[in-house]
Amino acid sequence: MVNPTISHRFAERRYDVVHWTEFDRGGHFPAMEIPGPYVEDVRVFFRGLR
Repeated sequence: MVNPTISHRFAERRYDVVHWTEFDRGGHFPAMEIPGPYVEDVRVFFRGLR
């Protein structure tokens, strides 16, 4: 399993990361595995763009 902290640091060095969420459960396909928390996270992201 990939260490999420390392992935996050790598992404921030190369890209302008404006939103990052790590879920306690689910896996590679959060929209199918944990749709409720995933949808809420997408809403939070787009609320910030208004």
